[in-house]
Amino acid sequence: MKETIKHHASLPGVQKELKALDTKWKYEKPHNLPVKTADLLLLLPDQAEMDAAIRLYFETLETMYRILHRPTFMEEYEQLQQDRTAAKPGFIVLVLLIMATVSCTTATDRTYVGSSSIGRERGSLWIETAEAWLGKQSKKNIYLVIWQIRCLLVLAKQMCRYKKKRMWSVAGDLVREGMAAGFHRDPSRLGGKISFFDQEIRRRLWATMAELELQASVERGMPSALAAIRMDCAPPVDIDDEDLRPDCDSTQIQESPSHNTSTSFLRLCRHSLDLRVSLNSRMNDLTSDLPYEDILRYEDMIMSELRKLPSPTESNEDTTDRKLSQMARVVLDLQLRQFLALLHAPFARKTEINSRYAVSRMVCFNAAASLIDQHWRLVQSGNPMLLLLRHDYFRGALSLAHYAYVSSGIQGKSF
Repeated sequence: MKETIKHHASLPGVQKELKALDTKWKYEKPHNLPVKTADLLLLLPDQAEMDAAIRLYFETLETMYRILHRPTFMEEYEQLQQDRTAAKPGFIVLVLLIMATVSCTTATDRTYVGSSSIGRERGSLWIETAEAWLGKQSKKNIYLVIWQIRCLLVLAKQMCRYKKKRMWSVAGDLVREGMAAGFHRDPSRLGGKISFFDQEIRRRLWATMAELELQASVERGMPSALAAIRMDCAPPVDIDDEDLRPDCDSTQIQESPSHNTSTSFLRLCRHSLDLRVSLNSRMNDLTSDLPYEDILRYEDMIMSELRKLPSPTESNEDTTDRKLSQMARVVLDLQLRQFLALLHAPFARKTEINSRYAVSRMVCFNAAASLIDQHWRLVQSGNPMLLLLRHDYFRGALSLAHYAYVSSGIQGKSF
């Protein structure tokens, strides 16, 4: 980047102007954020925009990470539509964060403030408002909406690229706060103190926390907090939201083994969670390098898990499998396949030293090509969410660029 700027006389000027605009905007932004209910209501956009954002969120991100219970959420949302002044402040903050998670993909106004789009700036304002409101709440009596807000804050920050260098520590803090509240222990241990509905919501939230933290660790190249955690929290029950009611008990719940539900993503993630945590820890271990035999062993384990998953390109027209979205299928594949590229990349660069590593170059190339292809297919279907949520496609692009560079050198020597 620095070399490119040096060779184009106009770029340094543009770079300085963008930085100047960014700095100016930081001073112009309001420092006293609203936390009172009346002020929070002023941040809500018009009804049509809210409806579109909430619909998009439930059709995409909520098909993977289970933070909200749709029926109870929609009941409160209908009450908000009828009388905004009667809405609970916590629910208003939930709505603001939902809009923040999709604000960078729904905004049609391409106006920029410095180097940041209007959609991202609106999302950042909603995030900062939610943090300000959360900071005013009691640290002792924490109820369900507070935990939903905490999970949505991490997700919204990732989608808005809000202070992106802090994402690993932010996601880690969420897991540690969840542990302090006992989320890592199975809620059934609490017996009659907690309803079956609340137990299930706690399992969903803990599974979501774990997935968000692990991916943040992988992308940052840092160890995961999950590696040091011993947890016995069971995976969420495989049922749809419509079958999980606040007044139901475990005897009224029947899992659906014949088809996937809206919770299947988190259950399928749990099958490979230990493997992914172990892989992340081994790759970020500064005291020892992975032997090539271990690389091949881990590759076999990854491929075994991939073969158990539904195909990411499989049609969703089958009504028995309609609840597992294309986006969920893709992420199930990507979160495992990304490790193939990460494991083999160091050895793929050593093929000239040892011809044995030619296998690594091929595996790394195929994994990188698959990562990019799956992202591209999802974007072509009209869903750009993963471009903000994950960055494995960028790592895959670098791997392909390196492969092309090395291949061109080999071809040049052959003539």
